[in-house]
Amino acid sequence: TEEYNGTGWATGGNYPISTSESGSAGTLTAGLMFGGQNPPETNVTGEYDGTSWTAGGNLVQARTSLSGAGTQTAGLASGGTAQPNSTYANVEEYDGTSWSEVNNIPTARGRMGSAGKTQTAALIAGGGPPATTNSFEYDGTNWTAGGALGTGRYQGKNLGTQTAAVYCGGRVSPPTLN
Repeated sequence: TEEYNGTGWATGGNYPISTSESGSAGTLTAGLMFGGQNPPETNVTGEYDGTSWTAGGNLVQARTSLSGAGTQTAGLASGGTAQPNSTYANVEEYDGTSWSEVNNIPTARGRMGSAGKTQTAALIAGGGPPATTNSFEYDGTNWTAGGALGTGRYQGKNLGTQTAAVYCGGRVSPPTLN
């Protein structure tokens, strides 16, 4: 774990397992990380207090390449993948203790960008492969179609809120870096 203070990076507490392509949510002093590739896919959740990680409740569905939004006590995990070729539409909400399944995203996908500071106002965009332009907005209960990206992408990152977001980088089909 590395922490940014506005000018530089410093080492923080180590995450309890080696993983990549995890979902995340929260802040520096109330962070949440979940799922990912260990390998295989994992359902592990970690909570960060700005110094160290502690175990949280496990995801219902182990998966990697999933999106995250919200806070440590009101997190959101959307979509994801598993080997050899599974793609999920699963959505789970975290209450600070445990995960529970809620309404799925309209189209199963992984490798999406996600934004949103709250569990009731989240955004996912892109995803794939193949790369897609779709985006969906979550209101805490339902998913609705959002505006289309100008270029279909996956493995990019979103930042911001549901109504003021940026989509950065990613890959297009066939795979090239943007």
